[in-house]
Amino acid sequence: MKAVKKLSTKDKRKIIYFKNGFHGRTLGALSINGFENLKAPFRPLIPNCQEFEFNDVKGFDDYMQFHGDEILAVFVEPIQGSGGVMPLTKEFSEILNKYHNEKKFILACDEIQAGLGRTGKIFSYEHYNLNPDIITVGKALGEVYH
Repeated sequence: MKAVKKLSTKDKRKIIYFKNGFHGRTLGALSINGFENLKAPFRPLIPNCQEFEFNDVKGFDDYMQFHGDEILAVFVEPIQGSGGVMPLTKEFSEILNKYHNEKKFILACDEIQAGLGRTGKIFSYEHYNLNPDIITVGKALGEVYH
């Protein structure tokens, strides 16, 4: 979050995240956490963070047509874990790719729950042909297999 915020400008500072997406419990991560019950006790959080429905192609497309140039970053779990094991749809990954290429925002794929081989590929974003600028990993790096 700090690396992303450092690239913020007056015109490009909005961060998009998705309902039921989990990105951690630090104050920065709570700002893009899609669980209101976790965020509420710590408000106010980082400004300019906007929540969207996961896999809502029309809503995302409509917003990007009018505000896409203001988007600094999009944080997404290609397969939501805490939100109920919800994968990106093909249509949503296509619209995400389209605007990532057109609007040049930072695409951050959270792979902490689904990455590092858990889905049959090294990262779950590979199932969706995404090309993230940032990949977060963690839990599986510390696991020991016997």
